[in-house]
Amino acid sequence: MMVDAVDREAEFEEITDALVLTRSDDFNAMVAAELRGTLGHGHVYRVAPHPDDPHLLPPSIEPGILGSEALTFEELDRRFAAGARFVSRDPVDGEGTTDVVLFTVTPDGRLRAAADGNAGLVARGERLIVLSS
Repeated sequence: MMVDAVDREAEFEEITDALVLTRSDDFNAMVAAELRGTLGHGHVYRVAPHPDDPHLLPPSIEPGILGSEALTFEELDRRFAAGARFVSRDPVDGEGTTDVVLFTVTPDGRLRAAADGNAGLVARGERLIVLSS
């Protein structure tokens, strides 16, 4: 992220969206803000900051938290350690589960992120990518 703008623009030529999923909430916020300038709002998502950790940067009020405020790096780490995995499923298959919806996949293969606690409406023929415990 610390290269000059011309080099970065060339590197991002084919990239349309980004996920920022590091352990550092401050790094995630800084990189997400920088990437929004290149990729645009609604195209950059990050894990939620841990609510108890001190932050060098003020908390971002911009949307783009993948899943929900409860999905911090620590929560992802805990779930993976307990055997969670990413799976693709039909919307009705997970009713009553603790699955965390991350993306909707349209019939033509496009991804739509479930951000800020909102999975959105799922249309017929769409599938979900979830973090399944």
